Amino acid sequence: MSRRQQGTAGTSKFARTTAFLVAACICWALSVALLWWAYGFTQQVATGRYTRIQSLSLIIKMGLLVTALTCIIWILASWRWKAASIWKLGWAVAGGTGLILCFYLALVVIRRQLWNAAQGINDDAMFWPLVGHLNAAFMSGYDWLIFLLWVIPCMSVVSPTLFCIQERIGREAARSQT
Repeated sequence: MSRRQQGTAGTSKFARTTAFLVAACICWALSVALLWWAYGFTQQVATGRYTRIQSLSLIIKMGLLVTALTCIIWILASWRWKAASIWKLGWAVAGGTGLILCFYLALVVIRRQLWNAAQGINDDAMFWPLVGHLNAAFMSGYDWLIFLLWVIPCMSVVSPTLFCIQERIGREAARSQT
C-alpha cells in the first residue's frame, strides 16, 4: 500500500470513528432527555423524592448504560453486515437495540423477582451489583413498565436513525478517499 493510500485509509477511519462518537454522544443526550421525560423527574424533584443533583446523576448514569448497550449493537452491526444496504442495517440495528434492551430489562426483573431477604437488603443485592442503585430507581415497583413501553420503543427508533446517519457519513468518507 502506498503512503498516499495509507493516509487516505487513516482519514477514512478517523471520519468513521468521529461519526460514531458524535452519534453515540447524541444518542446519550437523547436517552437522557427521554428518561427524564418518561420517568417524570421534573415531578419527582418537585415532590422531593430526589434532589435535582440526584436526579441528574441517575439520569446521566442510566443514559450511559442505555447508550452503551446500544453501541454494542452498532459495533456488531458494523462488523457483521459491512456490505449490507443502509436500510438493512437500520432494520437490524432497530431489532438489535430492542432485543438487547428487552434482554437487559428481563435480567433485572427476573433478578428482582428471584431475590430474597437472605441475599441482603440493599439495592445491589436486589438489582445486581454495581448498577443496583440505577436499576432500583428505574425498575422498582411497576417502573419497569415505563422502560418497556417508552424507553425501549423510542430507543429502537433513535438508535437505527443515528447509526444509519453515522454509517452513511463513514461510507461517504471512505468513497471520497478512493
